[in-house]
Amino acid sequence: MSRSVGPSVGRYVGTDVPTFRRTALASLLGLTAIYAGGIAQLTLITGSGDAALALGALPFLAKDLASSLVAGLLIHRFQPSTRALS
Repeated sequence: MSRSVGPSVGRYVGTDVPTFRRTALASLLGLTAIYAGGIAQLTLITGSGDAALALGALPFLAKDLASSLVAGLLIHRFQPSTRALS
C-alpha cells in the first residue's frame, strides 16, 4: 500500500517550493495510508474494528500527529538551505 501512496504524496508536494500547508497535508496523507493499512490488518487479526483502533491507532495517534507537525515545520524552515546542496 505504501508503494502506491508514496509517489502520489510526492507528486502532491511537487517540485515547487513546498509550503508548510502542502508539506503538512502530504505528511497527513501518508499517515492516513499507514494507519489504514495497520488498522485493516489488525481488524483481520483481532476480528474487531474497535479492538484494532484501541490497540493499533489510538495509543500512537497523538505522537504521530505531533511528529508530522514538527516535520512539516522543519522542512518548511530548512528546505531552502537543503535545496542549495543539490
